[in-house]
Amino acid sequence: MFPEDFIDSKEVLGNVVRYFASFGEAIRDFTVEEFCQEDERDAGKSYKINDFHKMADNQERELIPLKLEPSGTLKMFALYPSLKDVLVDHGGTLFLDELNCFIMGKR
Repeated sequence: MFPEDFIDSKEVLGNVVRYFASFGEAIRDFTVEEFCQEDERDAGKSYKINDFHKMADNQERELIPLKLEPSGTLKMFALYPSLKDVLVDHGGTLFLDELNCFIMGKR
């Protein structure tokens, strides 16, 4: 679900933060934590992603698990690699169907 090198590259993480900043001021940064699965059969790595939200009434930030974000925000997170590929890296056409959820923005 995350963009390539999101876990390991500060540059990619910064690009994703700037991408979300283009929609509004809410998401200011991300943290990524690796954790072990309790199920021994699942040998793959698992990650917990949190985002820092700017509080509406002051400059403080609140840490929120990405999985608790609205569905529109999660869709935009999942679309980032495809959008970057078409709009920045290679060009082309990107078709999106049924993207009807509200996307975070200025409130």
